[in-house]
Amino acid sequence: MLSLVGVYLLTVLYVGPKLMQNRKPFEIKNLIRLYNLAMILFNCYMIKRAMKLVDNGRSFFNCRGVEVDLNHVDEIAYLTELFLYSRVADFLDTIWFVLRKKYSHVSFLHVFHHSYVPTVAYIFTRWVPVVPNAMSFPFINSGVHVVMYAYYLLATFPSIRKHLWWKRYLTALQMSQFIAVLIYNIYGYFYFDSYCGKSQLISLAGSLISALIFLVLFYSFYQRTYLGQRQQQQTAEQRAEQQAEKAEQQLEQQQQQEYQLYQQRKQRESLEEHGQKVLAGQSRDHSHGQRVSATSEYRRRGTKVE
Repeated sequence: MLSLVGVYLLTVLYVGPKLMQNRKPFEIKNLIRLYNLAMILFNCYMIKRAMKLVDNGRSFFNCRGVEVDLNHVDEIAYLTELFLYSRVADFLDTIWFVLRKKYSHVSFLHVFHHSYVPTVAYIFTRWVPVVPNAMSFPFINSGVHVVMYAYYLLATFPSIRKHLWWKRYLTALQMSQFIAVLIYNIYGYFYFDSYCGKSQLISLAGSLISALIFLVLFYSFYQRTYLGQRQQQQTAEQRAEQQAEKAEQQLEQQQQQEYQLYQQRKQRESLEEHGQKVLAGQSRDHSHGQRVSATSEYRRRGTKVE
């Protein structure tokens, strides 16, 4: 198992990207759909077998959970092996990303999660006594994986992908499983030792530490991916509102300036019109005066001739 984890890390971090450097991304959508469907069915099968082993969950909360029933040792070992195999199959998640050259998806959280879980699970199943209550994490984790792979399967269909609004809640569900494991292990530390007379300190401590590590990592991812996007969206909306207000103010100022120019133009036109009327009046008066003067002069001369 440890050698498989090493090969996985070497493949997805170095060999795979190197081989794909001068190649086009592979079109493997149908293969990924088949893989996701297979993982859904596999994890459903795991849940069904585990439900019987843990008495539909009741063994998680009584002393039977810390007793190794010799009749169920083979079943526990079988489910444990299945869980390990499923986590090896999870390596393909990263392989698909590499083959499709989606390197942004090959994040630290993704690679760490896919390598840490099978490593720790292998160590515990080999050197720590396995009892029914130790199936709590694989049991919960398999349920989460059913929902997770169902989302991945639906996301491969473009017509459905745009309606998948619950991606962020998938991450919240993953965090919820770690919180549940934390609560259960804290409960188990006091209950199993005090009431059952059997300490599960090593098993509980291992699950507790793992749950804490993943809760911190997944919350950091959730905060950076979703809460950060919301803050950026709010900032963008505020910036857009400010720009709209500024544009509206500029428009009002422009309208006021145009109105002032219109008023000035009207005043200027009115003054010009008044001036023209005055000039026209003065011209009429001057012409009338000239006619009167000419008539008077004509009469005066006529009088002299007589």
